[in-house]
Amino acid sequence: SSDLQTISQYQFDFGDNDAIATASQSASHTYAKPGTYTANLKVKGSNGAFAPEAAACSVKITVAGLTPTPLPTNTP
Repeated sequence: SSDLQTISQYQFDFGDNDAIATASQSASHTYAKPGTYTANLKVKGSNGAFAPEAAACSVKITVAGLTPTPLPTNTP
């Protein structure tokens, strides 16, 4: 059956050769360099099956170059 029953795993692919599989429905990721990435999410059910591709989520992310701001220093 393609019925997932309940979601047991979320698979996040961040589009930069980094991915994570977790039971949590949220994930955090830091991109190493600016660029445009396509992040994907697939869910796996308690029956071991993945949701159909039509249920998968994909989002395009653009990471801009950031210039670090120097922190002020205390000088005696």
